[in-house]
Amino acid sequence: MSFFRTLALSTGIVVGAVAGAQASQLYTCEEATNVGFYGDFVYHFDLKRGDAITVVEAMERLNINVQAAYSLAVTSPEGAYQTTLPHTYVAQSDGEVTLSVTFAPLEAVPRGTTSLRASASCVPGAGLDAGAGANLGRIMGTTQNLAMHNALDGVAQNRFGGHANTVAVSRQGGFATGAIEGTGLTVWGYAEGRSYWGDDDGASYDLVIGADRMMSDTLFVGAMLGYTKIDVDGSDDTGKALAYGPYFGLETGTLRLDGFLTYARPEYEVGGESFTANRRALGLAVSGDVPLASGILSPFGRLTAFDERQRAYGTVAAEHIQNARLSLGARMEFAEVNGMTPYLSGAVEAVSQKTRAEGSSSFVAPRIGVGFDSEMANGMTLSVDVDAGKQAEGTYDAGLRIGLSKSF
Repeated sequence: MSFFRTLALSTGIVVGAVAGAQASQLYTCEEATNVGFYGDFVYHFDLKRGDAITVVEAMERLNINVQAAYSLAVTSPEGAYQTTLPHTYVAQSDGEVTLSVTFAPLEAVPRGTTSLRASASCVPGAGLDAGAGANLGRIMGTTQNLAMHNALDGVAQNRFGGHANTVAVSRQGGFATGAIEGTGLTVWGYAEGRSYWGDDDGASYDLVIGADRMMSDTLFVGAMLGYTKIDVDGSDDTGKALAYGPYFGLETGTLRLDGFLTYARPEYEVGGESFTANRRALGLAVSGDVPLASGILSPFGRLTAFDERQRAYGTVAAEHIQNARLSLGARMEFAEVNGMTPYLSGAVEAVSQKTRAEGSSSFVAPRIGVGFDSEMANGMTLSVDVDAGKQAEGTYDAGLRIGLSKSF
């Protein structure tokens, strides 16, 4: 940048300007500090989403009618409008923004005057939603916990031959599972997709894999790895996370208990700003079976929770997210029909969450699920599961799983 342009930016004085000319500089937000609006000049700014530029009236009015009013014309990727001073424009997307200051009525000052009318300053990222990162972290943390719990529940069913302790998994959930002969080790994998609508629109995709060993007839332990990718709000906010940790399953009489602990280091991009976080999560579930004439009723309870600490980004301070979700419900698995074993399930979920940006909140909402599994001719089991519920206040979600499993 030249010395003269630096002087102009720092003092609000346009060097070498000619009255009535149109300014052609393209300023970045970082460069725009006390940029002076003289005469009929038009200024162009290359802004990033979240940048906030404020235009204020000059300290002194020179050679003008003091009864005249300033009018600011704004042309942005979102459209064009006019307003009065002072005014702050927050960029909703990356792109060029054009600003100019005129008088109303125009007769108040001769056209072409070089009198200083206003000045503009920009703060990068000042308009970023302070709660956007916390909101994205809450959605992804909840989704990854649910995916890992669903996967573990499918493993427990295969190990113990029981029924589900969740709304969303068929009796043989999982796209690949099988024992490695002679080792006592089982490896498995699970995949699911989830869609969101309401206040937050988007989708997430999860892959969970693991391996475990039977320590006795009633206990298995193992380790699992889960990968989540999420896009919400038109892909403006994205995140991904690799979570890993130990898990277990225990059968005691007519009850089954399983649980997991995981650690993840999520990576986010919000409003063009990238940042990371540290998340610790847990899940614990219990279920049992009650034989009925029409099938098997399986009451269940599940608790999942996580604690996430996000680093500061842009002008947004560091965030701390705490989330807990308790589900109480039951599923009814019906008798086999044409080679398929269908089920219907329902639960009531109580959710409590807390963030620095938005404070504490809680809600209670239902979650329902349907699905079936079918033994195929080649010895594999096909499972299809769908569930839907409330993700947060104003946001709802639905998940779909299609799985294949085979025991060796």
